[in-house]
Amino acid sequence: MTNLKESSIFPIEDRSFVSKEKCLSELKDLPSNLFALFPTVKKHFNAEIRNTPPEARGRDLEATLFNSKMVQSIQSYFPNDCRYVKYGRFILQKYGYTFLFKKLNKYGMPMNIKTKNVANINQQSRKNLFSSIEYPRELILYFGYQKNYIGDIVKPQIVYVNENKVNWIITENDITNMFVSTITLGEDPLDIVTPKIRYNIKKEVVNK
Repeated sequence: MTNLKESSIFPIEDRSFVSKEKCLSELKDLPSNLFALFPTVKKHFNAEIRNTPPEARGRDLEATLFNSKMVQSIQSYFPNDCRYVKYGRFILQKYGYTFLFKKLNKYGMPMNIKTKNVANINQQSRKNLFSSIEYPRELILYFGYQKNYIGDIVKPQIVYVNENKVNWIITENDITNMFVSTITLGEDPLDIVTPKIRYNIKKEVVNK
């Protein structure tokens, strides 16, 4: 449970708002790299989830398994920029932003259990949200996905939530003409036998 009397050298107030356009310019190649990882994460999730018949799956099994595959891939490609923090949350910190990874509901909001800490995150609070080492001016973004009516995992997107509502989202279409990823997936422990590939924004993933 969050200690509401937690001290901080920073005033408890919201982080500054950032526009979608400014965020895209500051994130550099990170969005294209995250979107490039998504198809491989999805492929290996599908391979593992087939081992458990639908009638035997717990309510949170699919979301937990997919998140685990995403974490494994992020750890492989950004080992110096990611870690587990308070309450078992996994974060990626890069270019002055903090990323959380969550399944999203149909409105684009992260599907979190309602807690005081989650409320602070979704209000971009300067409280000590993640650890004793605070990054009070880093904006928090979600990299998430949705499920369609047949249960397929779709719509990877970067979501900025403030004042407990979605302010804007970044999709693959937003980076079509802005970034070309340099990521290669051949060394990923999720994809060891796959030839090295390059993310092509116009054609998704193609072999070199």
